[in-house]
Amino acid sequence: MKPEATLPEAFQLAAKWAERSMPLAVSPTEAARIAGIGRTKLYELIAANEIASIKFGSRRLIRVSAIEAWLDSLSAEV
Repeated sequence: MKPEATLPEAFQLAAKWAERSMPLAVSPTEAARIAGIGRTKLYELIAANEIASIKFGSRRLIRVSAIEAWLDSLSAEV
């Protein structure tokens, strides 16, 4: 029988599981929530090509990495 994971190992396992359950792309509503901005502002940023988006049929998706890159660019401007 395999012994139970120690507490630090359990945290590492939980972190790995959480990383895998994070979506790669989200809806505009979810993207706006993640970025802390309104949907209207998000669509303005998409139209200005400041945040990249993907059209999949009639659905628009925004990569989480695109949101992170946009936020990183804001902190680089300061």
